[in-house]
Amino acid sequence: MVLQAVFTEGMKRDAESLEKLVEFYKRALLEEVVPFWEGTCDEENGGYFTCYTDKGKYDEDKFIWLQARQTWMFSKLCERKDATEEQQQKWKAIAKCGAEFLKKYGDDETGDGYFSTTKAGKPLVQPFSIFSDCFMCMGYSQYHAISGDAESKSHAERKYQRIEQRKSNPVGKWGKTCPERSFKSMAVPMIDLNMSIELLSAMKYEGEQKQQINDRIKANINDILTVHPNEDNLLRENVAADVNDQDTHEGRSYNPGHSLECCWFLLQACTERGMTAEATKTVELARCAIEKGWDPVHGGLYAFMDLENKPMQQLEFDQKLWWAHLEAILCALRCFIFTKDEYWWDWFCKLHDYTFRVFWDHENGGEMWGYLARDGSVSQRIKGGKWKGCFHVPRALWYAEDLLISIKDQGL
Repeated sequence: MVLQAVFTEGMKRDAESLEKLVEFYKRALLEEVVPFWEGTCDEENGGYFTCYTDKGKYDEDKFIWLQARQTWMFSKLCERKDATEEQQQKWKAIAKCGAEFLKKYGDDETGDGYFSTTKAGKPLVQPFSIFSDCFMCMGYSQYHAISGDAESKSHAERKYQRIEQRKSNPVGKWGKTCPERSFKSMAVPMIDLNMSIELLSAMKYEGEQKQQINDRIKANINDILTVHPNEDNLLRENVAADVNDQDTHEGRSYNPGHSLECCWFLLQACTERGMTAEATKTVELARCAIEKGWDPVHGGLYAFMDLENKPMQQLEFDQKLWWAHLEAILCALRCFIFTKDEYWWDWFCKLHDYTFRVFWDHENGGEMWGYLARDGSVSQRIKGGKWKGCFHVPRALWYAEDLLISIKDQGL
């Protein structure tokens, strides 16, 4: 029987209602989403299959960043305090399936991560950016945390240092663009921030190593908050080296979901380090992002926008994407805990109700739908693919559960 979604309409924010929400997020994670991905290991070659509809698997190529994300997710699940020994052993074995595949097939001869391989690990797409490596670093470090595997620790630390070397030119020799225009991408400090937080948590560093990572975290915070906001407090995806190049497709590009995900990374990092001024600025960026990105007609967040409201380069700009709404839920909850402002609780309720009305598979359960048309109808019956794997949904369900517990315990 499919788990029925819980909605906030007419719900008071009292202990009983918060417990209902906590229980829903927990059951959605452990009874629907995790079981879906538990069955995706490739028993013959290692790694995971990620391409599924509600009818089953439709492709067997493997995408390295999704292999790494799933390795991280199942390693992380082993740290749940309510996990049984049987669950921990199962999840650890699933995580090992991904970690070992990555060790064998994830990198080219220079040690940089491929984008994709065949199911048997034969390379298909070259290491055209550092994002495969960022998630490999996270996956290896978290797998080391639950297994003590020294090889994974070594891989994680090597990746972390290599990423630092590549950040100034993340695409490297695989870039398609000419040097006439140069942009600084927000995606690089954003993922580096999240990766550094996760590495520090998994490795339990102390002393100089801990200080070095904290310095890198603070540098990323400063980079995002000083370079990327425009005069309307909207986080620009790309900041031009030459101001005359800002009024271009790349320079005007705005991604509401990316901004909101970035904001909760920032809030986590800033609140953990007592950086109150930076956290306060982040909340304002989040407010501007959610108000800019929300579709006033059909609800939900636009996939892409133009900062000057000019025609969009991305033809799918008005789609509603699963990950953006889940990351927005986490952002709204973190903003509410930090500010105690009802504005953010109201946004959580609006986001939660929209997300579980349209992305939740009310008929089949399991993993959520990924791609909706502007009106909220399912445009492709995809549960996983090249861009959607075992990451945004389970991470958001678990973290939202924890944040709601914090709200309940604090009596907010």
